[in-house]
Amino acid sequence: MSSRKNIRHAVILSILALFALTCSTLPTSAPTEDPGGPSGLESITVSTYAGGVVHVSIVYLRAREASVALVCIYPGADGSYLSHFYADSQPSLIQGGREMRNYSLDFVVKTPGTYNVTCTLGASEKSASFTVDAPQVSLPATATLEGSFPLPVPGQFTSGGMWFYFDQATRSVANYFLEHCLPGVNYNDQGGWDYFSVAPDGMLSGECKFSYGEGSQYTGRLTQGQWSADGQVTFTLETSLVLSNSDGTSHNDIVWIGVGKFTSATSATGTATWKGTCQTSNPSSASCVSADYGSYVEASGTIPWVINFYP
Repeated sequence: MSSRKNIRHAVILSILALFALTCSTLPTSAPTEDPGGPSGLESITVSTYAGGVVHVSIVYLRAREASVALVCIYPGADGSYLSHFYADSQPSLIQGGREMRNYSLDFVVKTPGTYNVTCTLGASEKSASFTVDAPQVSLPATATLEGSFPLPVPGQFTSGGMWFYFDQATRSVANYFLEHCLPGVNYNDQGGWDYFSVAPDGMLSGECKFSYGEGSQYTGRLTQGQWSADGQVTFTLETSLVLSNSDGTSHNDIVWIGVGKFTSATSATGTATWKGTCQTSNPSSASCVSADYGSYVEASGTIPWVINFYP
């Protein structure tokens, strides 16, 4: 009998020892680190265009943190450096992994020189350099004052991008708000869309639409755009900004009529005249002017522009 008790006791001890060993190998808590790694920058690509227009394309990997911040240091129009902040509050949709996303930044540098764009996201940092060339003061021997580049022909381009130099605009009403959307500018990061098309016969068309914050709607439509055989470029652009909040609703509508010509083999520049009307139930709304001008405002002026064309 005693030997049977000893065997039973030994078996119980063995089971308890096995259970203790098994329990010691179980994780005490779920892993807190994302197996895909943290959010971070992948690449920065800089493209420069006529008139000092600079486009920065940023690719980054988004993990599942609650929010990440992208901060970029870039040069302003006069060459002094500015900062740009973008908060991405939409976590990765990939369970346990990272999602590749894109962001873009556009600006203008008027002062010739070599510059850097530096962006940080989390613990990662990337930089890219670019050069803004000085205006040409001498011409090749074969050139004329009109330039020696070959004029484009129908079918050479399929798309384009438009840019207005808002800081050089003239206004009949001080502070009238002009920063509307432009066809050919990437608004994907604002949840919008755009296009700028060039037909084989040289006709230009385009649209844009995006929102910047709750209650705002930017739209634009390019009509009557074309270039002629002698390199002249003309267009009509109709834009609108509707801003609605608890203080009221504003409708800012502008018609831009542009006239210019090709100044290189791939870009045209010129000046647009514009006329705007803004009707609002919130006279202090920044979508019209930054001061109280009443419920209805009319304004007009001029603005320089550039269009870059792509095959």
